[in-house]
Amino acid sequence: MIAYLLRFANRLALCLADTIVTLTEDFFPHIPSSLRATEKVLAIYPVIKPPQRDEEARRQLAKKFPPRKYVIGFIGRIAAEKGIEYLLEAIPLLQKKLTNDFLIVLAGPQAIGEKQYREKINSLLKKYHESVVMLGELRDHELGAFYSLMDILVLPSVNSTEAFGMVQVEAMLCGTPVVASDLPGVRVPVRVTGMGALITPKDPNDLAEKIIHVLQNKKRYHKEKEKIENIFSPDHILAQYKKVFNE
Repeated sequence: MIAYLLRFANRLALCLADTIVTLTEDFFPHIPSSLRATEKVLAIYPVIKPPQRDEEARRQLAKKFPPRKYVIGFIGRIAAEKGIEYLLEAIPLLQKKLTNDFLIVLAGPQAIGEKQYREKINSLLKKYHESVVMLGELRDHELGAFYSLMDILVLPSVNSTEAFGMVQVEAMLCGTPVVASDLPGVRVPVRVTGMGALITPKDPNDLAEKIIHVLQNKKRYHKEKEKIENIFSPDHILAQYKKVFNE
């Protein structure tokens, strides 16, 4: 009954709205078909503040993990919807091609609750402790340093309602390519920039293969910062939102 009432309330809100804004056209299918084709539905990217590169923060952050040829990063909540276990389960596959000359660096806060999931992640961390470092939650001035220290950022999300994954764009603005789940919304930054590869969700094999491919072909996935800035320009995106509210 509660789910029915929520769906009804959401549909009513959509019908009464003057404009419906989604972060990407990927999410149009989630809008009732009777409204999808109308001019009231718009796709506008989120406003993303480019991370600032702090050299002192970079030096301090680099001291927290041993140097390896390849550094694979993840940033986000340590939560089930992020699919972190699939990244950790990809470690044996990565070792076959990269030997032990790689490191996975996890940054982000622990999710509230999810005790069973935390126990699963902790078990994997203990098993692969030589290949993983956990940094915890980063402060704003450390974000640019984090992305610049990574050779690749991985977003192995399994949540079909994750709308975008802004960390991808933050990484790209720092010159770091991305491997992300091929899910509506999540796949958009990689698709529009070409700065990375998409993976089948919940597939450690595919994840490992795509990580290796991007790492070994980094020049192919490097794009000029100006190109990324033009696509996700905060001024351009804010102008679109202002137009919505002024109409």
